[in-house]
Amino acid sequence: MSIAFIRKGRCKRCYNCVRNCPAKAIRVKNGQAEIIDERCVSCGFCVPLCAQKAVEIRDDTALVERMFTEDRIVVAAVSSTFPAAFNNIKPLQFPSALRSLGFKYVTETSFGVQIAARAYTLYIKENPELTPLISSACPVITKLVEKYFPSLVKSLMPIVSPTVAMGRVIKHKYGNDAKVVFIGPCVGKKMEILDEDCESVDICLTYSEIRRMFDRNGIDFSGLPQADFDAPFASLGRSYPIMGGYWKNTAVAAGLPEIQTLVTGGRKKSIDVLSSLSKGELSVPFVDILFCEECVNGPVMDTEISTFERVKLIREFASFISNPTYAQRDILLYRNIPLNRSFKSNLIDLPSPTEQQIRDVLAELDMPSAEEERNCGACGYDTCREKAIAVLQGIAEKDMCLPYLMEQLQSSYKTLVHLEKMASLGQMAASIVHQINNPIHGVLTYIRLLLKNLNEGRIDPSKFEQRLLIIEEELNKCCNITRSLLETSRQAELRLRLTDVNKLVGYVLEFLKYEAKLANVQLVKLLDSSLQMTNADPDSLQQVFNNLALNAIQAMPDGGILTVSTFIDKGGQRMAIEFEDTGCGIAKENMKKLFTPFFTTKEKGKGVGLGLAVCQNIIKQHGGKIDVESELGKGSKFTVWLKC
Repeated sequence: MSIAFIRKGRCKRCYNCVRNCPAKAIRVKNGQAEIIDERCVSCGFCVPLCAQKAVEIRDDTALVERMFTEDRIVVAAVSSTFPAAFNNIKPLQFPSALRSLGFKYVTETSFGVQIAARAYTLYIKENPELTPLISSACPVITKLVEKYFPSLVKSLMPIVSPTVAMGRVIKHKYGNDAKVVFIGPCVGKKMEILDEDCESVDICLTYSEIRRMFDRNGIDFSGLPQADFDAPFASLGRSYPIMGGYWKNTAVAAGLPEIQTLVTGGRKKSIDVLSSLSKGELSVPFVDILFCEECVNGPVMDTEISTFERVKLIREFASFISNPTYAQRDILLYRNIPLNRSFKSNLIDLPSPTEQQIRDVLAELDMPSAEEERNCGACGYDTCREKAIAVLQGIAEKDMCLPYLMEQLQSSYKTLVHLEKMASLGQMAASIVHQINNPIHGVLTYIRLLLKNLNEGRIDPSKFEQRLLIIEEELNKCCNITRSLLETSRQAELRLRLTDVNKLVGYVLEFLKYEAKLANVQLVKLLDSSLQMTNADPDSLQQVFNNLALNAIQAMPDGGILTVSTFIDKGGQRMAIEFEDTGCGIAKENMKKLFTPFFTTKEKGKGVGLGLAVCQNIIKQHGGKIDVESELGKGSKFTVWLKC
């Protein structure tokens, strides 16, 4: 099982973990990143990568605390990276702190490094024909080989890691009932000890976990004495976390020329080297690979000091308290402890999509040709092609494409704006029918009168012309109303041109006068004649003014006064269009929600809560803003500010 998980409440869906996962073990399902257990190699790389701290490592501190309450010996095996993780204390205070928690003995995993190195030397000497040989000290590398490079399984040194070697030493010294707890910066150790060959370590704690235990138990380092680690003692093995020395020297000591050894580390380099070895592109007898760029940069190192400072602290620790005499004695004492283990292929076979499948996915994302691929990296992948392959492998989803989503969002927004327009028009349908019905009724009346005069032979040319002009005027009213309906209901892009705002306001109020009459609302116009023309989209502004005026009328169910004013501010840089009503007002708790999409205080069926949100967006596109003042029971004032 995976030792890491992603907290849904914290994940912000940046998808960096998906792109950077070396085992392609993190997929996106229904917009949520999750770890695929069987693919995960427990490198922990996703932990420091996540800015939201949404990736968490399984916490095993409760298991260790339970051990302390049982009648058993609990032994700590500490990584020699601890001086860098706890750089604010004296190194030998750390064993004292661990004993204060409840550990009976505190040992160094560095001794496991030394006896594992001895086993490496013997194996290389006894198997000179085997090449390449890959060090098996890093559990992430061995898992990667087993799952993704099975042809290299035979090249893994069949020797346990230093952590497991130290566990076997502790079990040998204190008995199989003793509990061994590894403490270090490596997340992979939590997975490693689940292997049947690695049963000597019972629990692995990261530095973050042990720090939490110190905090819970109120451990104060300032008052702790310095005390040495328990035997067996380590010496040169303490330099193991620093890449480029220990296993290389081991291989050289076994008889390999230095030029025939390769030492490397880091996520990308590790994958590249393993890939080259598996394809036969790289030929080298011995390869030492660390997935991290040195163990001092483990994923849960829990310190903010630089790599150089970490290395300096570890070197000082190794040189200051190393005791080679005792260390050599202990190596001889435990030289016969078996350190062998086995590895086996556990291939994770990811599908290899065809070129046509890749192009089909890209076409669905509006990228039918290579020239149209965006390669913006917003999805977490370097190229759109990589993203398409990940989709076909079941790791990613099409909706991870940000530009594609933005296009879909823009399209959806336009649809919502159009729906809001239609909703407003629907509310005015009754008054519009009356506005059209009245002039039509007048036209019919005058036509009947003219026909009667013709039939009776009483034709007065002057009266005949006068009545025709009245008919023309009434029909023009109908045309204006229908033209306004068409203009308001159509979907259009923002088209800026010189616009007379006063004329636009007058037109809107003329359009709504019957609606106001039905609601017993008096319309008052106070328009500043000095108002200049402004560069705007008149159709969009008409929608805004229409919405604000209609909202004001509906806010006065018992009648009232709607005053619409225009004026220029004192600086002469902005013009204002003000809609002030004497209606019910807006509650304080609703003021901040006014421009939130789908928020409405209207009764069900009276509005969908998009009007003000759409208005705000339109005015923002014009470089302006909308201010709101309101007092419950007294009325509201909406002021639209535009550039002159």
